[in-house]
Amino acid sequence: MAGIVEQDWKSALTSIIEELDEPQYNKMRERLVKIPRSQRTEATKEKMPQLIIEHYGVLESISVISDTMEKIPRRDPTMQELLQPFVQQLQQLNSNHEKGNKGRKRKRGSDPEKEKRRQAAGKKRKRGSDSAKGGKRCTAGKKRNTGSDAVKGTKRRAAAGPKKSCPTDKRRNTHSWKKTILDLQSSSELLETDAVVGNVVQKFGLQTYQTQHNVKKTHFYLVIADETACIKMTVYGKNYYKEIMEGRYYLFRKMMKDGNGVTINTLSKVSETSAVDVPEKILIQAQNLVCPERRVCSIAEVKASDSKTEVSVEGTITEIDSVKTIKRSKGKNTKRQDFHLKDDTGFIRICMWAGNTEQCKEISIGDVVKVLNVKINHYFNIISLNSTGFTRILKVQSTGVQNVRIEIIGIIKANKSNAHLEVDLHDQLHTKNPPQNIYSLYNQVGINCFIAAAVYVVVGAISLCQVRLNKRQEYMVT
Repeated sequence: MAGIVEQDWKSALTSIIEELDEPQYNKMRERLVKIPRSQRTEATKEKMPQLIIEHYGVLESISVISDTMEKIPRRDPTMQELLQPFVQQLQQLNSNHEKGNKGRKRKRGSDPEKEKRRQAAGKKRKRGSDSAKGGKRCTAGKKRNTGSDAVKGTKRRAAAGPKKSCPTDKRRNTHSWKKTILDLQSSSELLETDAVVGNVVQKFGLQTYQTQHNVKKTHFYLVIADETACIKMTVYGKNYYKEIMEGRYYLFRKMMKDGNGVTINTLSKVSETSAVDVPEKILIQAQNLVCPERRVCSIAEVKASDSKTEVSVEGTITEIDSVKTIKRSKGKNTKRQDFHLKDDTGFIRICMWAGNTEQCKEISIGDVVKVLNVKINHYFNIISLNSTGFTRILKVQSTGVQNVRIEIIGIIKANKSNAHLEVDLHDQLHTKNPPQNIYSLYNQVGINCFIAAAVYVVVGAISLCQVRLNKRQEYMVT
């Protein structure tokens, strides 16, 4: 890394990213596959340079950014002026490194030739001296030579000993219980002591299922990767869904083999651990292992497509409805939460079903999100999108905290548990369904009013009785 100052490259990289417009910036983020998807989608332009350097290092990041600018493409003088000084320094470092390697190879190649010549000359001298000497001297000479050869061999073995022992020591330091993902795939059974460390590349939404005893339970899928391969994990239990985060590294123990994948249940052990190095090629495989990401379509394209087609969309959230309990045809109840998405071509409603409603807790009105792997639904003239088992919501840009003024214009419908209001927000009329805490507040105010009215009635009755008693006493006195 000598010759390239990290701070200088970080400053130049910040200027390069600032020069990119939004579509170019999104293209660059898609090519940075070493950075976990959740981190690179949520990172702002100000934080992205540090994130790139942390995951790629200074030298590799220069090469990656140079290739990315060629692909976008951004070959204009402004961009080249920022990038080329570091590219040239990198090329110079690489050329110096190659020259050093060639010099070392030539030196290593010349040593064996000299050794062979010295050995050949020594053998000739030895043969000449042996033929001139007698049998006894020859025998003694052989013994002496054998002894000296043994001493030399011992010395050579002693000298070579530490070099051979290094790999053995390394193998001894490797934990026998630690398996790679490639080991998991090749093994038919897993021991309780077997464990694997991996990066959570993808985390899918919660899905519900019923056991034989009609008990509702949940599970979800993970895709983890290490330096050798990637694998799908089926995880049972809602607690794990809250604990395991996409983009982080975990140690999994007490797993069960399930076909080509692995199962994590309530008896398994999951703990967060230090990072492992995952090659770029394996990261790309992991992102398409369970369900390949569908092409991102505009909302106009979605409305022109056939029903039950799986697509992905990107846009700004304009409205989020509350969670509802829906009764399905078989008499089973399930949760549903809708939100509305807008892009340059139109609006559409997205329905999140069952466990996928948990993903709606992480989004807010004004967020720019990418919704992956949703299915088009046609119901008469209404077109909407339904979640699937592999639907994921990725934040592209989070909205900031805003102070707004809402004016209630009218009440459409109200009861003890629900209320629909017409409100004025930013000089536009909206129909709002207030949160549950507002309902409870209204209920409490109503109860307080009834209590106050009852108190007034009691006090009035007592006062009336007192007045009549006073009149009776005056009549009796007179």
